[in-house]
Amino acid sequence: MDGPTKIYHSQSSKSRQKQQRQAQAAPVAAKFEDCQQWFDKLCVALKEHPSLFNLDLAEESLAKFRAWGNDTGAMTRSLDHTLRKASAHQKKTLELLTTLHSTLLESMHLLVPEILKGLYFNANICGRK
Repeated sequence: MDGPTKIYHSQSSKSRQKQQRQAQAAPVAAKFEDCQQWFDKLCVALKEHPSLFNLDLAEESLAKFRAWGNDTGAMTRSLDHTLRKASAHQKKTLELLTTLHSTLLESMHLLVPEILKGLYFNANICGRK
C-alpha cells in the first residue's frame, strides 16, 4: 500500500538537524514550515481521494495560510525578528501554530484509515482480496 508510505516519509538526519537549527534560530518560521508541509501532504492525500473530503476547503485554507505567512513574515523569519522583544506575542503565535500543526496531524491520522478503507472496498468490488 503505497498511499500511507508516501504521506509519512521519513526525513534524513541532515534534514532533521537543519530543522532543529532553524527551530532554535527562528521558531515561528520553523513551525510555519511544519504546518505548511502538513497542509501540502493533506492536499496531496485529498487529491488522490477526492470523494472522501472537501479538497477545495483544504486548498483554500492552505492559500490563506500561505498568504498570512507571506504578509506577516512568518514564511521568511522576519516575524521571528519582529517578535524577538515581544515574548508574549511570540509565545501566543507559537501556541496557535502548534494547535494548527496538531489539527493537521490529526486530520491526516483520520484521513489515512478512510483511504485504506476505500482501497479495501474498491479491491473487494473488483473481485480482489
